[in-house]
Amino acid sequence: MLKSIDNYLFEPKSSIDLNVFRAIYYGWFAVFTFSWYDFAGWAGTREDLYAPVWILDFLAIPILSFEALLFLSWLWKASLFFCAVGLFTKYAKWVAVVLGFYLLPLTQSFGRVDRRVALFAIGLLVLACCRSLGERFSVDSLLASRKGQRTYGDESYNLWGLRCIQLMTVIMIFSAGVVKWMRSGWDWVSSNTLISYFAFSNTEPGYAPYGPAPVDWGLDLAQMPTVTLVLGAMTIIIETVFPLVLFSKWARIILVGSFFGSLFVFNLILGPPILMYTGGLYFAWVPWENLGEAYRTRNIMLLLK
Repeated sequence: MLKSIDNYLFEPKSSIDLNVFRAIYYGWFAVFTFSWYDFAGWAGTREDLYAPVWILDFLAIPILSFEALLFLSWLWKASLFFCAVGLFTKYAKWVAVVLGFYLLPLTQSFGRVDRRVALFAIGLLVLACCRSLGERFSVDSLLASRKGQRTYGDESYNLWGLRCIQLMTVIMIFSAGVVKWMRSGWDWVSSNTLISYFAFSNTEPGYAPYGPAPVDWGLDLAQMPTVTLVLGAMTIIIETVFPLVLFSKWARIILVGSFFGSLFVFNLILGPPILMYTGGLYFAWVPWENLGEAYRTRNIMLLLK
């Protein structure tokens, strides 16, 4: 069993998959945080409403001033961008972790904790620990190549970070399905749960602070109980069987693809938070190196290697 785990985490693999994912993951969150997140706004929150999550409570970190939060937020967003393009990656990835572990928990310290924010922060930490981050498809690798200093690390350590993020994704989705079954059972599907979500997301203020969803399809879907019943059933079934992606390559293609596609549609109907924190995680499942080889050879079966 230990050998199987070792092979699963440390199978020799080039850093292509890791670094394509790096560019997408950091770029994804850089776009979302630049577009929607204003961390400095938390500076004006009343102290009696501040209920710090455990990491901020343990470190006894207060809410900083508006100017300090504004500076740190822009520094953090810049570090995400630098990691995405692979510039000063060795330093930018740790800046992203340190500031992310303050700014992200801060947003969760006022009564509501979103598990997706925790996954994003853990993802930053996992990637920062990967030795080969930035050695391909980056400004750093381009500069090193021009100087004749371009080298690749031990291929045994290129896969474990992606595997950890894949496991995080499975746990997140499967636990969501289990909670639905435990709390509501099939009533989650047959009740008006999705109908209320669809209606709420298309009325002010929607998912504050982002406002209503980009499209108003939710109001139409809320009047189609059969459609919402099918969507609810598909959601809870896919979440429940999602761990199959760890054992079957066909399940990986079907379930990950369908789940990401459904999240994209729900993002349009329910609003940006649906994909903001977790959307980038699903790209860890794409075999980018095999995808490139399949395109060159026109052999789609390479995707199942």
